[in-house]
Amino acid sequence: MASPFDKAYYDKLRDWRTQRTPDLGITGIIQKIADSTRRQQRTGGFAWSALDTACPPELRRAITSAVVRRGVLTLSIPDAAARFQLDRWLRTGGKTAILTALRTASPSSHILNIRATG
Repeated sequence: MASPFDKAYYDKLRDWRTQRTPDLGITGIIQKIADSTRRQQRTGGFAWSALDTACPPELRRAITSAVVRRGVLTLSIPDAAARFQLDRWLRTGGKTAILTALRTASPSSHILNIRATG
């Protein structure tokens, strides 16, 4: 522990107590976008590769987003007819195909359920 009589001690204390000025340049905005993209890639990027290998092309084209949260893969499909077809395909063996492809794409993923939303 530094002595309270050292100048370095007070400099460090001043750094902790003062507010930093916000970065008003474009680098801060670009960094936030890059962080958001990396986070999205970590949470669902592997899901797209698994869908490309397991899902039929006509159903794959209907999926607009794939998000993995808390062990649930959520697929967004705006078209009700395509959602019905995907639901039928998932019930007839598509779910196991996607889960197998997900485990191959990301062995550390623990997907427990797949949900299709509109």
